[in-house]
Amino acid sequence: VIHYGYTASSTNEPIGPKMLRITDIQERTVDWDTVPYCKIAEEEKQKYLLKDGDLVFARTGATVGKSFLIKGNIPEAVFASYLIRIILATQIKKEFVYNFFQSHEYWLQIHKGQIGIGQPNVNSQTLSRIILPLPPFVEQHKIVEEIERRFSVADETEKVVEQSLKQAERLRQSILKRAFEG
Repeated sequence: VIHYGYTASSTNEPIGPKMLRITDIQERTVDWDTVPYCKIAEEEKQKYLLKDGDLVFARTGATVGKSFLIKGNIPEAVFASYLIRIILATQIKKEFVYNFFQSHEYWLQIHKGQIGIGQPNVNSQTLSRIILPLPPFVEQHKIVEEIERRFSVADETEKVVEQSLKQAERLRQSILKRAFEG
């Protein structure tokens, strides 16, 4: 199921649910404490409420095609009009689809389906035409586990590199200090 987001002005005043915008999604995460609020009628709110497992996509601008998987215990939140939400069937592993939406194959299809030059966008029709290789559920689960394992290794490697860079900078400063002290 594909839905367009809610159109409203956001505010920092807690007058309703949080209103997730594409700018709130940074480095594959959302700091829900900084997400603004919006005013929305109760009957409308139910249509736009985000739930665990929803996928949202930027549909316009420089971040067109960028996606985010709503996970965990989130505050009451709706999604803004420049986002599209996809609700997946229960027999599809959400993390598998989300990881596909980070792949080169996905981005080729998004760029091919983009409309416009100055303000590129994708719409629900573009998203519904995305070709998604979908193995059986058990295999989806194994693929997600392997991706998560490899990302975990990459994260650990990144931490080691950051520590090494900090140590190298301290060593560089120490060498410079000694050189200029005589």
